[in-house]
Amino acid sequence: MKLQALYIALYILAAGGAATIWVVLRGPTMADRLIAASSGVNILTFILAVCGAIKGSEFYYDAALAAALLSISSAIIIAKFIATRRVM
Repeated sequence: MKLQALYIALYILAAGGAATIWVVLRGPTMADRLIAASSGVNILTFILAVCGAIKGSEFYYDAALAAALLSISSAIIIAKFIATRRVM
C-alpha cells in the first residue's frame, strides 16, 4: 500500500512538472516564466525524494538536498531580478 501511494505521488508530481514546463515555455510574462522555473526545481526536489523512498537509496536524498539548496539561492536571485531587472 505504501509503495502504491508513492507511485501515485510520483505521477502527480510528474503532471505538475509537465504543467510547469508548459508555463516556462509559454508563460505570458518573464516573471511568470521565472517563478515557474523556480517551482520546477521544487517539484524536482520532491520527485527525487519520492524516488529515494521508492528505491531505498540515499543517493536520491542527497540529490534532493542539493536541489533544495539550489532552489533557495535561485529564488533569491529571481526575486532580486524581478525587483530590479538586474542580477548583480
